[in-house]
Amino acid sequence: MEFEILRCKHCGAMIEIINPCSCNNCNKISCCNDEMNKIIKTEDKFNLINYYVNNSDIIVNIDNVKNGQFLAFVSSDRIGKKFFIDSKFREVNFPYIKNSNILFFDGINLYFKKII
Repeated sequence: MEFEILRCKHCGAMIEIINPCSCNNCNKISCCNDEMNKIIKTEDKFNLINYYVNNSDIIVNIDNVKNGQFLAFVSSDRIGKKFFIDSKFREVNFPYIKNSNILFFDGINLYFKKII
C-alpha cells in the first residue's frame, strides 16, 4: 500500500491518498481552485527519531515535537496516525508489521521515512 498526503497551498487543507493512481489521464485533485501539492521528503532534520520493537509493537520516540506534526504508520493493510497537539506526547506505539513504513510530517513536509 502506498501513502501520499496532498496539501492545499492556499488554505492548508490536507488529504491522504491511500493508493495513488499511476496513469497520466487522471484529473488532479484540487482545492481553492488550484491543484493540491504532494508533501515531499526534505532533509532529515529529525535525527532524534528512535524506534524499537517490543514484542508485537513498534515504539517510536521523537524529541522536539511541535503542534501540527504527526507520525504515520503504513503497512500493506493498515494505516495509523498520531497527531501531536502537545509536545508532552513523544512516544507512539504501533503494531509491528514487517516491511511497514514510519513517516513523520510537519503538515507541509515529510521529514522522516523508514521501512521497518
